[in-house]
Amino acid sequence: MNYLPLSSPDSKRILFTLSRKGSIDQLLTSNPTLELQYRADANKLSQSIKIMERDGVAPILPDGKTGGNACCVLEPPFSNNKSLLVSKSGKHSNSPLLITDACFIHSFDLQNWSCEFSSSSEDIRPSSDTPLYWACLIVAPEKFQWKLKPSFAMHGHASANDQDCIKWNIPVSDKETRFSTREDVQEMMNLLEKWPYPENKVFLRKKHGFFILGQNAQEVFDIYESQVKTKFTEVINSE
Repeated sequence: MNYLPLSSPDSKRILFTLSRKGSIDQLLTSNPTLELQYRADANKLSQSIKIMERDGVAPILPDGKTGGNACCVLEPPFSNNKSLLVSKSGKHSNSPLLITDACFIHSFDLQNWSCEFSSSSEDIRPSSDTPLYWACLIVAPEKFQWKLKPSFAMHGHASANDQDCIKWNIPVSDKETRFSTREDVQEMMNLLEKWPYPENKVFLRKKHGFFILGQNAQEVFDIYESQVKTKFTEVINSE
């Protein structure tokens, strides 16, 4: 198992322990059906980020990387339990997210703050927002007994103030917290408990950005176009 060294360029982004369980290629080459599903899901993640970059809601961060990511649930037979496919950490702005840039998340331990994953190479590591996706897509649906369970999510770092969110009927978290931390996940869980899915599908983490949850990629894209795109691009253009 490979652990993220402190000297890694991602060490300031990824604040949880990483344990790489080998190459995802080993899993896919043994099962053509899995490879087709993986490619389709990875392309949807890439499309999500491309859309957000196009509209400016996944802004360029100070290090030149994209401020946005996406994730989907992988059902068995990828694994015995539910798992995730998430975009990589540190994608350069306006460069496409390649199929090989998606990370297979086997599990995330919220107690020990550690993640087991597979990727195409040791240089490909999962998004620093992986714990938030694990909370939204794996933990919250069971803990809060949602009648429907989301399977796709996208997140852009474009934000808005509380007054705008109230006007738009978008739930916003109470506190600003550092990304990739336990406190960040707790704030998200508080938000999801108070404003459950599917009655609510768009959420704002204060000073962090928006999250959209949906049953599939197309639903999330439709919600983005109808409820998020215009509102958040207007905020960006007014700054």
